[in-house]
Amino acid sequence: MSGELNLSIALAAFANAYCHDCLLPDEAGLSADFFTRRYVSSLQFGGVKPLPPADAALGWMGALRRMNTRRLWLSQWHTVDFVSPAIAAAFANANPTVIFVDCERPHVMRPEWTFGDESWRVNYHIFAVDELPPVGDVDVDRAAGELRRQLAAARAFVTTHGKPHYDFWDEHLARASAILDENGHCCELLPRCGYSAAAHRLLGAARAAWVFGGMGSWNDMGFSDKAIKQQYVALTDTFYDAVNGGCLVAANAFTL
Repeated sequence: MSGELNLSIALAAFANAYCHDCLLPDEAGLSADFFTRRYVSSLQFGGVKPLPPADAALGWMGALRRMNTRRLWLSQWHTVDFVSPAIAAAFANANPTVIFVDCERPHVMRPEWTFGDESWRVNYHIFAVDELPPVGDVDVDRAAGELRRQLAAARAFVTTHGKPHYDFWDEHLARASAILDENGHCCELLPRCGYSAAAHRLLGAARAAWVFGGMGSWNDMGFSDKAIKQQYVALTDTFYDAVNGGCLVAANAFTL
């Protein structure tokens, strides 16, 4: 799954629970563990000094609580117009996952990822706004149904047209489909407080179904037959919408 999307989801979800004082004791540690993953060396929020990710994230959540934050939610912007969002997913900052913050000083946070010294540095630029957009779609059951349909379509495609080079995707996507029916599945990017079992299953399945990237990914498949190629391009777009949409719906489905 995209590291950019991962980080915005984890920040918003754990901040939602933190601001409502419902993180469980073991989850406070889990949130810190997530933000210390090796691929990000520093995290910054606006003009605040960059810090190690765990320290920056926990300090930011404390500031949100002091601003009486009511809710955080996500949206994704598509910043390039010469390729589809599914193809753009392979590139840093092409599909930024922004965080809306409903608090005493409402604002939007847009991430910028910069690579250097063998690691990523992330800065969430902060923009004050007078009014925030609505939360948007939080229908977990609908999003799970669409993801299930698109997973079935993707598996049927690689089973029919993927041999001998691409049929391995069938087994990979079968594991993602199974999570949609897995009782007790707990996705590490969501706290247990405020997020239903169905939201955990949806996000877990969508993460497992994330196959979009560069070399060796779903995006890297090629077909000489024109009709099959057209089918592949159309399927990739609808499949990406279901996977990416499932991530956002699950992350936005916070409720107390």
